[in-house]
Amino acid sequence: MTHIVVISVTAQTPPVQNSNVEGNPLLTESSLPYHVPPFDRIKDEHFAPAMEKGMREELKEVEVVANNSEKPTFENTIVALERTGRLLDRAERTFDNLNACNTNPTLQKIETEMAPKLAAHRDAIHLNSKLFARVQELYDNRDKLGLIRNRLICWSVITRISCVRGRNYPIPTKRN
Repeated sequence: MTHIVVISVTAQTPPVQNSNVEGNPLLTESSLPYHVPPFDRIKDEHFAPAMEKGMREELKEVEVVANNSEKPTFENTIVALERTGRLLDRAERTFDNLNACNTNPTLQKIETEMAPKLAAHRDAIHLNSKLFARVQELYDNRDKLGLIRNRLICWSVITRISCVRGRNYPIPTKRN
């Protein structure tokens, strides 16, 4: 007879704390060389508040791009979109690296709690109809934009990612 023993990690881990954002080193860009995070000051409880604040900020930044009344251009749409979400990116990259190489039950709990929030956040951006309309207009007129090779490659990557995420425009064919 085989016995299976299951140990609940959830019961052994402290709940994710919504610590005060004061003193959270993830909320500001590091002044260290190459903007390396100040790992000596980062605590597990800093991650969730930083990522949540980062998601709120990014949604506001994306709304500015989506609601831009100017005609869509590569600069005011694609480049502007690429510049959104700096706080979330910083917090998430730091979290992901620490969680991958030096994890603990608290970080694992944060990962479990944040995963659906991050997925919903990304969906809110990728399924933003105003933003999609701007990107679609650019895509439809891509041959008239006079983009240099690097930007065309960037455009191809963006298009492929959008197609995978359910967007309805076709993947561009390779041109010789």
